[in-house]
Amino acid sequence: MFFPRLQTEYYSFYETRLIDSYEKINRELEASTNDEPHLLSSEEPHAIGVLEIEKISLKLPVLQGVDQETLKVGAGHMIESSPIGEKGNAAIAGHRSRTYGRQFNRLDEVEVGDVITVTTNNHMYRYTVYSITVVEPTNIDILQHDGTAPVLTLITCDPVKDPTHRLIVQAEMTEALY
Repeated sequence: MFFPRLQTEYYSFYETRLIDSYEKINRELEASTNDEPHLLSSEEPHAIGVLEIEKISLKLPVLQGVDQETLKVGAGHMIESSPIGEKGNAAIAGHRSRTYGRQFNRLDEVEVGDVITVTTNNHMYRYTVYSITVVEPTNIDILQHDGTAPVLTLITCDPVKDPTHRLIVQAEMTEALY
């Protein structure tokens, strides 16, 4: 079982690298005094934000899209959903790794009232969890929203082993900073 462990370590390293790269780019943008646009290399995926849930010690890069390569190294923002921090439902999907503490492995420990923080380029958004449900994989109703308030929906497989359903954590934005 050497290969799965090595693979897990590689993806954990890559997650950390994406977060570090994201934070470095943001520091450079904040320190920049000119109006020239900053271009990111399109050769390698880059984080559009960082998702944190303090209660479960989670800090995960958020990338655009939910293809398999993206979900191996972070959570993916579903491009069909609303932008993070804007009115509507911003959906973020992530794998439910079998490794304790990795990706959305501990998402089932989150409770109503817990805080989820998402940091994007120039903003930090705090969301408070208001709903936790388990649904069939074909149930897309959870992505529907009336669009009157910014909502964040986290989606992952359930249970961890041999998943048959989806664990859904929904939170409403309670604070926007910066």
